[in-house]
Amino acid sequence: MSTRTRTFGAAAAGVIVLGWAVCAWSQATTQPAKDYRIKLSRPEKVGQEFQFTTSGSEKTEQTLTIGEKVQTTTDEFVFEVKGAEQIGKTTEKGEPTEVAFTVETCVKIDGDKRSEAAPKGTVVIVSAVGGKKEVRAKDPGVTLSPDATRILRTAISVKAREENDDDAFGTDKRQRIGDSWPINAELMAKSFSREFGREGAVKSADVTGQTTLAGLKTVEGVECLDLRFEVKLQNFAPPVRPEAKVVKGEVTVSGTEYAPVDESMSALGAQTTMTVAVVMKVQGPNGVEATAETKSERTLNRTGTPVRK
Repeated sequence: MSTRTRTFGAAAAGVIVLGWAVCAWSQATTQPAKDYRIKLSRPEKVGQEFQFTTSGSEKTEQTLTIGEKVQTTTDEFVFEVKGAEQIGKTTEKGEPTEVAFTVETCVKIDGDKRSEAAPKGTVVIVSAVGGKKEVRAKDPGVTLSPDATRILRTAISVKAREENDDDAFGTDKRQRIGDSWPINAELMAKSFSREFGREGAVKSADVTGQTTLAGLKTVEGVECLDLRFEVKLQNFAPPVRPEAKVVKGEVTVSGTEYAPVDESMSALGAQTTMTVAVVMKVQGPNGVEATAETKSERTLNRTGTPVRK
């Protein structure tokens, strides 16, 4: 959920920096830095409504190298969805397990071309079933297109796993701006294993990462904690055919969440990027070894505002 430095070579600049440091030290001795409670998962109520916009993309690039021959293919899926979300069901902790979403815009984007995936006014039910998302039209007589199903499953969030964001990325200790703390590697290993459909496949020793309170940011007039996270999974080995061998696998996840200082409010925005990179060696039909490289990147950018009645 980075720090920039500038080097001043001139002596005059050093004097300025020294003067600033003395001033800052003096203020710090009289005005202790403010700390904040970190609360990522915010309880929501049945019937609560939100207006939100989500844009995203999924891009996969595959490169096959056999001797001096190199073949590369690229597949990209870009979308944007806007609409109103109403909470239908929650857990005891107020985490949504079912929502109704009314489409304002749901489009697939290919360069300058925007194709409607679901018409305006379509009502979709997104629910958590057996640890996975289920997407269907509220009207039994309406069938969602494959593109609409893919977009809405990616864009709309429901509680489909046991742990929450506080368990994985949070901390019980109050934090000051600039502070960082480690993620829960064990929980993230379980989450990765389920994401890739192989329970227990990812070991906690291969997962590292941290969350940082980067600062404060005003979103829609609301003061928010600017929380940054980054997670890295090494030694990732997806299931492959018998003739293939994974020689390198890595997953990185990074993002930002704007969580209001007022803990009664839900997050007002979030951005997430997930990258999966795998290199395999494959034995060809004539005994010639080939190298197959796959890189997939998925990005999501979501902004949401509660509907005030």
